[in-house]
Amino acid sequence: MKEEEKYLCPITREIMVEPVVDALGNTYDKAAIKEWLETNDTSPKTKMQLPQSPDGNLNKTLTPNNGVKTEITEYKKEKITKGLVILPKLLK
Repeated sequence: MKEEEKYLCPITREIMVEPVVDALGNTYDKAAIKEWLETNDTSPKTKMQLPQSPDGNLNKTLTPNNGVKTEITEYKKEKITKGLVILPKLLK
């Protein structure tokens, strides 16, 4: 696995800008998973049904993944500092 693979959103396959965790513990870019959840009740990564929340509805709660966001920020800084060629999307 390439070094940056862990920073790619499973939906878009691009480096995440705003990583969030779903109710099943999977991390996605916020914009991509919000769009997915508008029409789906499953995890795009595992295809598992989302669990129910205490109110009986499906739990579509998204929680910021600050740890991954920090890692991505450091990864970008490292690549820039080393003068490596990076894609414009990486700078976002």
